Amino acid sequence: MSKNTLHNDPRAIRHHATLNDMRRLLLLVVCLFTFTSVAHAQFLNGVAGQPAIKTTPAYPEPGQSVDASLDAYGFDTDGAIIQWFIDGVERADAQNSRSLTFTTGGLGTVTTLTAQVALPNGQTITANKEIIPTRLDVIIEADTTTPLNYSGRALPSSGSTVRAIALPQLGTNASNLSFKWTLDNKVLEGGTLVGNDVVTFTAPFSGRPVLGVEVMDGQGDTVAKKNVLVPIQEPEMYFYESNPLRGLAHYAVTDTYQFIGEEVAVRAEPYYMASDIFSTNPHMEWEVNGRTLQNPSEDPQMITLRNNGGTGTFRVSFHLRNLQELLQGIEEEFTVRF
Repeated sequence: MSKNTLHNDPRAIRHHATLNDMRRLLLLVVCLFTFTSVAHAQFLNGVAGQPAIKTTPAYPEPGQSVDASLDAYGFDTDGAIIQWFIDGVERADAQNSRSLTFTTGGLGTVTTLTAQVALPNGQTITANKEIIPTRLDVIIEADTTTPLNYSGRALPSSGSTVRAIALPQLGTNASNLSFKWTLDNKVLEGGTLVGNDVVTFTAPFSGRPVLGVEVMDGQGDTVAKKNVLVPIQEPEMYFYESNPLRGLAHYAVTDTYQFIGEEVAVRAEPYYMASDIFSTNPHMEWEVNGRTLQNPSEDPQMITLRNNGGTGTFRVSFHLRNLQELLQGIEEEFTVRF
């Protein structure tokens, strides 16, 4: 076909353009394949990154079992020989394994892990990691109500104030420690603060909130980290006999109380309500058989029941609620037999 024919025939022009497009497309595919192959080879030869050792847990305690694994996926380790060393001594039982398990030493004791990999191409790659066991305790203190004769711990309830204290033991004389607190992955107090080993927060509605604390040294490196569940407890109410001579009884009134004598004073004691409940002008109400009583007692938590003769039963209940915090409320009752 002559050049004149090519220029004058539209079908020939389209055919020629199509051939040129196919040639360009084929050249592009070849270039992409070559580039991908080179990049893949560079990645396998370690250009993309260095081998590393990962441990679980990341911040172990003294005498704790730790799982270590080799991260060398940037290298072609098919047919490679893998050796593990702990403080320079080979662990023969872990040869050609990508992982091993070991036990940490005492507080602050350094354990050096080494993974050495001899690749089929003759290259040797090495990963090292130092593990220094630490201990991080977190104390949870709830600012909630308990009776004076109660020897147990006050527990948090929804809407109450909670105080947490971090007690890191690093085995070294680390100074200028910084603390980062989180509650359900939300950062508290604006972020990391030097010396901020105590944090306060309001207990959320969730029944299993997770409080986290991360401890960093003066260089900003994390040296300890821990997550704890904050036990959210529903408020409780118990009734106790109160005697002018013996004081408050040590044992609570059961669901059914047998009336003996002419009168008895009963006190309602709330457990795990916010400790400021009685300074918030709360709603407090005694009821007998569902009818509200005008309690003449100066102590709104106390009621005096009298036996006017006869036999029967009646229900006594007490209702306590913070009108500004709807999560802070409780109502309980018991039955009196006479």
